[in-house]
Amino acid sequence: MPVADVNNWRAGLGLAIYLITMIFVGSAFELHLVRPFRATGILRAQQKREHLKKTWNNLRMPVARRGQVQESQSLQRAPRRAQELPASPGAIAGATAGRQEVYRGFDLVVDQKAAPSLAVAVMLSTTIIDGSVLRRGVTGVDDLRPYDVLVLFIVFAYISTALHTTGFFRYMATKVARYATKDDERRMTQDQKERRNGKSLFSFLYFFWFMSGVLFGNDPIILSGTPFLASLGRIIDLRSSTAPSPWIFSQFTVANIASAVFVSSNPTNVVVAGGFQLNYLTEFPKFTVIPTILCALVAFCLSFSVDRKALRVPSPPRFDGHVLKGRAMAQGSLIAVTLVVVWVSPFFHSPFAQIWLICGAAGVLSLLVDLTIDLSTKKHDNPHLPRDWVQHNPRLAKLVPNTAYTFSKVPWDMLLFGGGVFVLNFALTSLGWTSVIGKALASVCVNPWVATLFIGYLASVVLCPLCGTNIGATILLVETFKTDEFKNAAHIVKNPKILWASVFSATMATNLGAFSITLSSSLAGLLWQWLLVQDGYKKIGNRQFAKRNILFLVVLIGVSSLVVAGECYWFSLPKLASASSKSA
Repeated sequence: MPVADVNNWRAGLGLAIYLITMIFVGSAFELHLVRPFRATGILRAQQKREHLKKTWNNLRMPVARRGQVQESQSLQRAPRRAQELPASPGAIAGATAGRQEVYRGFDLVVDQKAAPSLAVAVMLSTTIIDGSVLRRGVTGVDDLRPYDVLVLFIVFAYISTALHTTGFFRYMATKVARYATKDDERRMTQDQKERRNGKSLFSFLYFFWFMSGVLFGNDPIILSGTPFLASLGRIIDLRSSTAPSPWIFSQFTVANIASAVFVSSNPTNVVVAGGFQLNYLTEFPKFTVIPTILCALVAFCLSFSVDRKALRVPSPPRFDGHVLKGRAMAQGSLIAVTLVVVWVSPFFHSPFAQIWLICGAAGVLSLLVDLTIDLSTKKHDNPHLPRDWVQHNPRLAKLVPNTAYTFSKVPWDMLLFGGGVFVLNFALTSLGWTSVIGKALASVCVNPWVATLFIGYLASVVLCPLCGTNIGATILLVETFKTDEFKNAAHIVKNPKILWASVFSATMATNLGAFSITLSSSLAGLLWQWLLVQDGYKKIGNRQFAKRNILFLVVLIGVSSLVVAGECYWFSLPKLASASSKSA
C-alpha cells in the first residue's frame, strides 16, 4: 500500500482514534459518561404530597375519631423510637443532615477494557474501516486466530478459579513451603535457616516455572501458577500478606521469558511464524532458544541481587483447612490434560486440532463437573467461598454455589478488550500507516546490530504499552516488515540479515514486553492483576509494575538483541522467498 494512501481524512482520524484509545488503555483511566443524579427535589415533592394527603384525611375525619387515631399512633411509635437506627451509611448521613439522599439513574463507565471496542464502533460508524477489517480482526490472518487466544484465556480463568475454590492451591503451597523448611542437622541460626530455605525454594520454583513456560507457554502457567503463588505468599511472606511479593513478580517475568522458545508457547510467536511462513520446529526455535536461555539466567541473577533480602522462608503453619478432593481431582486432571493437548495440537493437521475447540471442550466439561457436584450435593459447605458472596447470593449459594461463584469471577470483559485490540491494530494496516512506519524503520535499520537493538527497545518499551498488548505490537510490526517500503528497501534486499534480525528481535522483544511499563502490555498482565485481586492482594498499579520491571526489561532486551544479531551471522537464514510469499 503506497505512502500516499494516508493523505486522507479517514487515515488521519483513524490514527487519532487509535492513539487516544491506546493511551486511555495504558493509563487505566475511567471515564464516567453517565452518573446517578441526586433526586432531592423528587423526594421533597413526594414528602409534600404525602403531607397534603395526611392533612386532607385529618380534615375529613370527625374530631372524636381523629383523637383516637392520633393516640393509637403515638402508642405504637413510642416503644420503637429508641430502637430505630439508620440502615446504611448513606441513611446515617442523610439523617444527620436532616434529609435523606436519594439517587436515580445508572452509572455508565468507559474503562480500559471497554475503550477498544468503543473505538472500533466509532470507526465503523464513521466509515473509517469497513466490515472486512472487523472480520480480519475476529477471524484472524495466516495462522493467527484471535478467538483461539480469547477462548484459551476465558477457559483457563474459569478452571483456575474453580480449582482455587477447592483449597487445592493453598494445600499445595503449604506442602511446598514445609518441604523447603525441612530440618537440617547443621547448627544454624533462625535467620540463616530462613535465608537458606528462601534461596533453595526460589531457585526450585524459578526453574520449574521456566521449564513449564517453555513447554506450555506463559498464559497457562500464569493462570494456574499465580493462585498457587498467592497462597504461598501468604505463608512465606508474613510481613506483607496483601502486597505481591518478589516471588509473584519473578514468576510473571520468567514465564514470559520462557514463552519465546516455541511457536505454540505464545500468540505473538504465532503471528511472526505465520506472517513469514517459518517452520515451527526448525527455523523458529533455532533463533529463539539461545537468547531465551541466556535471558532466563540473567533474570535469575538479577532477581537474586534485587530480592535477596526478601527471599526468606520462615517455618509455615500447618494447613488449616480441607480440600474438596473430588472436585479438585476432576478440575486438576482437566487442566493438566488440556495443557498437554494444546501443546501437541500444532503437530496434527486436523480440523479438530484447533485451540478454541480444545479449550472450549475443556470449559464445557469443567462447567459440567461443577454443576454435577453442586446438584448432587444436598448440603453445601465450602469454606473456600467468600462469606460476603454467600450472604449476598443466598439462593445461588443453596443451589449451585461453586458454579455460580466461579462463573461470576470469570473476566468476561476481556473478550471485548482483546477483540477490540485485534481489530484496531489491523485497522492501521488497512489505512496505510504500516507503509509509513515501514519506510521510517527502514531508514533507521542500516545493519543487523542497529536493527536488533532499535527494534528490540522500540517494541518492548513503546509498542507493547502503546498497542494495547504485545499481540497488538506484534501484528503491527509483522505487517510493517512485510510492506514493500521495508522488505524491498535497497540496503535490506542487499543484506537480508537486517530483515531477519528485525523479525527475531521483535519476537524476543514482544515476549519480554509483557513485563513492560504498563500492565496492559499483555493480556497475561491484566489477568495476572485480576487473579491477585481475586485472592485478596492489593491492586498493582502501572507505577509499581514499571518500577519493578524497568531494570529487567532494559538489561534483557540488550542481551536478547545482541544474541539475535550474532545468530544472523552464525546461522543460515530462512529463505527470503518464504517471507515475501504473502504480500503486505
